[in-house]
Amino acid sequence: HEITITFSPTQTGIHKDTIVFYSNDYNYPQIEFPVNGYCATCLCNEISNGTISENTSWTKTESPYYIPCQSFTVQSDVELTIEAGVEVYFNAGSGLAIEGELNVLGTEADTVVFSGTGNSNFWQLYFKEGSVGNLDYFIIKNADNGIYAEGLNVKLNNGIIKKCANGI
Repeated sequence: HEITITFSPTQTGIHKDTIVFYSNDYNYPQIEFPVNGYCATCLCNEISNGTISENTSWTKTESPYYIPCQSFTVQSDVELTIEAGVEVYFNAGSGLAIEGELNVLGTEADTVVFSGTGNSNFWQLYFKEGSVGNLDYFIIKNADNGIYAEGLNVKLNNGIIKKCANGI
């Protein structure tokens, strides 16, 4: 027998729940299945060719942000500001390449989270030569490489990088 269940939340956020099946089997009277659902701002559909070409802010009210495409770039001479409390989720293999400037404005009480979805690792935060990065109170998890920087103009303060194949 096969059962199909669709879990499609309508409120923005990452939603987790559990479905419980009860049976008459003495060995397995109850079976629990975790379910996850995403309702997020999907950026690759909103931004042409996965490129941010003008100064942009990602806000907590629009969070979480979901990046399903493989290549997502902040163009040179462009600034992406990510406010405290924002969550950014990447599909397997996708990442964020910074040619311009990335400012992460997390606080001790409200960090900014970058994470792969489900059990998949995302690629990395990739700071290209000449880019600028200022990251405060952030968490990077479930990535192949947490941060890769070609230049020396990336400042990290109060960050956590975990569950990554390579941290920095």
